[in-house]
Amino acid sequence: MRADGFLIKQIAEKLYISERTVTTHQENIYKKLNIHHKACLLKYASYYPEFLASLTEREKSIVLLMTEGQGSQQIAFQLNISIATVYSHRKTIHKKLNLLHKKYDVLGIADPV
Repeated sequence: MRADGFLIKQIAEKLYISERTVTTHQENIYKKLNIHHKACLLKYASYYPEFLASLTEREKSIVLLMTEGQGSQQIAFQLNISIATVYSHRKTIHKKLNLLHKKYDVLGIADPV
């Protein structure tokens, strides 16, 4: 898990606290933001509009449902597509997100969230 470009271990080392304490705070933040999965955090990223612009309409629909905390089966049911199709779209979405992360890495930004 990353937070502001840092792994939990790095956060713990910088703040001189245990990794469990970092995880506990992370869980509390997730609860306050009503986040059930880390994919929900995507909508808080500064690059979210740029990321959405790189997606097809179907991929956008899937990402929006993912950021609402819906799982693949729920997305498949809601969009009336097969679970395999959802997995295929999620794979493509993940590749595009990784490309965007690499772009920011080249610019010297570990994670622009």
